Amino acid sequence: MKELTPGLELGARYVLVRRLGRGGSAEVWLADDREQGERVALKVFSEEFAADAPRLARLEAEVAGAHGLPPERVVRMDGLFRDAGRTILAMEYLSGGDLGQFRGRSFEAWAGAIDDVAAALEALHARGLVHRDLKASNVFLDEAGHAKLGDLGLLSLAGVPADG
Repeated sequence: MKELTPGLELGARYVLVRRLGRGGSAEVWLADDREQGERVALKVFSEEFAADAPRLARLEAEVAGAHGLPPERVVRMDGLFRDAGRTILAMEYLSGGDLGQFRGRSFEAWAGAIDDVAAALEALHARGLVHRDLKASNVFLDEAGHAKLGDLGLLSLAGVPADG
């Protein structure tokens, strides 16, 4: 499998720009979406993840569950695809970083973002959903500083375990 590098084309639509981060099961890349003419985030999962049928099924459920959630409150997921043996999730790219950047700053600096988080949680709860992995690194900011919830992998119906 070809190494992920800037300039690599994935899915005949996306061109990798730079790596944004790396976790245990995936790398996240900034990419140009030539079809939509915008920048997106691509979460490129490891081969081990893609070979794990239950984990892959949970990812597919996450993408399906995100449809219909308010786009002003939750990071938009454009879809899951496979390319050259890779499993890839295309998502909205938010250029403002994550909520963690407000650690140690004044209340005024982060109050607006927290208000956005509360509204996002209220929207999820109104649909009977619970995020279950709320933390600073899963709250993303746009260029204007408005917050959206991301990483919905543990999203579940209230009172129902994420794996049940």
